[in-house]
Amino acid sequence: MKIFILFIALILSIKVSADQPPDWQDYIVTSENRKWTALISRDHITQDPWTDNWMLSVYEGFKYPFPRPDFVPVWSRAYDHHGYSEGILSDDGEIFVYVEFWYRENYPVVKISKKDCAISKNGSFFNIGEHLEKSISHQLWLNRGGKIEFLSINSKPYIKVQTLAGDRYVSTTCGEQALQPQAG
Repeated sequence: MKIFILFIALILSIKVSADQPPDWQDYIVTSENRKWTALISRDHITQDPWTDNWMLSVYEGFKYPFPRPDFVPVWSRAYDHHGYSEGILSDDGEIFVYVEFWYRENYPVVKISKKDCAISKNGSFFNIGEHLEKSISHQLWLNRGGKIEFLSINSKPYIKVQTLAGDRYVSTTCGEQALQPQAG
């Protein structure tokens, strides 16, 4: 009987982690050095938050739980939010990155937001091929426990995405869309 209960608990936990529903709440992301805060919020609250206009606003300093109404962001831009409260903000407050947990070949799985531009990359851009892992309802493409990191290559800003097919490097420079080759 104990084995049966453990089996059911295991199945339920796998299903829950595989199909986490979106949470359409405003949220903040703080840079690792705690010097910058990004607020993702919607302009107004409606019955269907996925149809609302969302904004990404970056503030200097650590603002918790949310910036006061009299604080003015250093930069803001429209944000294509999909209901998941995640992302990373660079230590200089210039780059916000959101990486989709689930792989979609013809849909942006990496979204980079900057004051001057927004860069998005579909799953096909990363050339994952046969390395995808199937969950109950989706395909996974990121390394388990893998991180998204900011780094500099030839004095230009990039992010490193740890995928199941190896590390991938994406330029965060506006207008420069090249994917760097996989690290040796």
